Formats: sequence, C-alpha cells, structure tokens
Amino acid sequence: MQTVDEYLQKTLSKAKYDNLATELEMPKSRLTRRLMKPEYFTYEELLKLSEVLPSKIKIALLVDRSNAGIDRLTVRQYRLLKKA
Repeated sequence: MQTVDEYLQKTLSKAKYDNLATELEMPKSRLTRRLMKPEYFTYEELLKLSEVLPSKIKIALLVDRSNAGIDRLTVRQYRLLKKA
C-alpha cells in the first residue's frame, strides 16, 4: 500500500512537492507529521491539499486509500470531500 507521501511525490512535480508546505500554508514540521501520520489531517488541510492535486484526482480517494484524516473527519466533512 502506498503512503500519502509516496503518492504525493509520484503525483506532483518535484518543485510543487518541495513547496508543498508553503502551498498548504502550514509549517514544514506540521506537514512532516501529517505525512508520517496522515490520519491526523484536518478537513481544512485536506481541502487545501485537494487544490494542489491535479483536478482529475479526488481527495476522497486519498482518504479512502490511506485513511488520511480518518481520526479527525466527521461523516459530514467526508461527504463534502467526496463532492469536492
């Protein structure tokens, strides 16, 4: 199973991946923690991440595949991500 970090490295250009903390408006230390434990991504962080990913990629797929945000998302927020 592919980690969120591996997925982002594969999906994003090197420049975009290297500037991901800036794109997501979060400190690099927080991004590193989220990539190590993606279940702690917040709804707001996942929304920002969805804006960085190519448009054909649905953020809900990332949640389903890697459990990103699983410990913090409500059912309502998950449903909203599926529509994003």
